Amino acid sequence: MALEVRPVRSRSDLSKFIKLPFRLYKGQPNWVPPLLYERKRHLDRNKNPFFDHAEAEYFLAWRDGRPVGRISAHVDQRLNEVQQNEWGLFGFFECENDPEAAQALIRTAEDWNRERGRDRVVGPFDFSTNHECGLLVEGHELKPQILEFWHHPYYQQLLEGAGLVKAMDLYKYFLDVSDRTKILPVILELADKVESEHGIVVRNMSKKDFEQEVRRFMEVYNSAWEKNWGFVPLTDAELEDYAKQLKPLLDERWLGSPRRTARRSAPR
Repeated sequence: MALEVRPVRSRSDLSKFIKLPFRLYKGQPNWVPPLLYERKRHLDRNKNPFFDHAEAEYFLAWRDGRPVGRISAHVDQRLNEVQQNEWGLFGFFECENDPEAAQALIRTAEDWNRERGRDRVVGPFDFSTNHECGLLVEGHELKPQILEFWHHPYYQQLLEGAGLVKAMDLYKYFLDVSDRTKILPVILELADKVESEHGIVVRNMSKKDFEQEVRRFMEVYNSAWEKNWGFVPLTDAELEDYAKQLKPLLDERWLGSPRRTARRSAPR
């Protein structure tokens, strides 16, 4: 059957783009379905502040009137400015175990970015490192957490078969504090020193002053991640958008925020 890759042009196309993973991952116990309204808003060029500094196109691969794969192609001018590169990006890659479709999708994303002067295509980014990014190649037995993918194991072969190679390893770290004897002693030693030596206090975030709390958190977040590969600092508009989305999920019992306190010199 003939394969065709077409840009998303209608509400019906967008719905198929968003819902394709539900069919591809049906019966997979470790895949966690996204919220449809959240995905629709995330992809909306008029609502997502990411598009204040970026442009994107969405594509579906069709066989005999049936979508078999999807991809986005996008340019993030803020990424290019911060990282001083000319990268083009791709993301939202999902596909049946169909090498022809995968290669056609990647080629389409490459062509779209090449037309905009990009010197390479890097991904998957949905849309940046502040969102879901990377390809799962190990740990398929684990469930993903917030802002993490779960991919079919065959995706690695599809992307490598389309000519892509690894750019960077992305790791996930998990700290189980239920048994403190398994925690490296240095972690507890450093934790004991953060206040006495650096004047840092960890406290719970408050919903009463939530917007400013998120702003304080993101100040630390942007500073901590600024030298990481592919990182793009959040803009004020993106920060406000994140705050609105996160507030309904905030549990004040567990969400902490660092606060630096001023220390007075001891009188002589």
